[in-house]
Amino acid sequence: MTPTLEAVETAKLGYLRAAKLEQVVKELESQGYAVQLEVPVGGEPNAPRFDILAQRGEETLAVEIKVAGASKSSAEQIAHLRKVARTQGIKEFQVVVAHPPQTVVAEVEGLEAELERFLIEHMPESLLSDFPQARIEEVSNLGLDELTVGTDEINVAGDGLIAVTLVFDGGEERDGLDIYERFPFQFAATLDAARRIIAANVTVDTSSWWE
Repeated sequence: MTPTLEAVETAKLGYLRAAKLEQVVKELESQGYAVQLEVPVGGEPNAPRFDILAQRGEETLAVEIKVAGASKSSAEQIAHLRKVARTQGIKEFQVVVAHPPQTVVAEVEGLEAELERFLIEHMPESLLSDFPQARIEEVSNLGLDELTVGTDEINVAGDGLIAVTLVFDGGEERDGLDIYERFPFQFAATLDAARRIIAANVTVDTSSWWE
């Protein structure tokens, strides 16, 4: 029996998610975390489950794997798991987005570091408007959709993940809650011959935080 197109696409998404899960587990274990998969919160069989629950000393980290373009129900599940993590005293909850592989004929060496530098100096309005005190920590998982190399300029466009610390003001004592999050973003940038960004348009998607 020939599988339907829907079944093929579902299998592809499942493979993509499993591959990203394996990658994240290896990264966490290399950082000294003890990793558990699909752990029911509170130990109840029917309780919500985190894809990954990692512990290192007194530090506990919950991770949920999301496939880019997943359904609204997936976003609702992530929002629910974030709330559950807070009630369980888990201070760090990360959503890792698995993107389909992209074919790129070339890459720009040092682009992640340069984007990180530029974004720290020029906080994207799409992030600043929601989280005025956010701190940008890291840019990763870049995927290039367009790349044009000229004599004096390089024009590049694509997407990636931006890691930020969301700082919530605790008043004069500055004892508010800091939360580490990763958000997907899209960008279009122009670099000079020294590979420094001279202009960029960056849009950060923070919708998962509010869902």
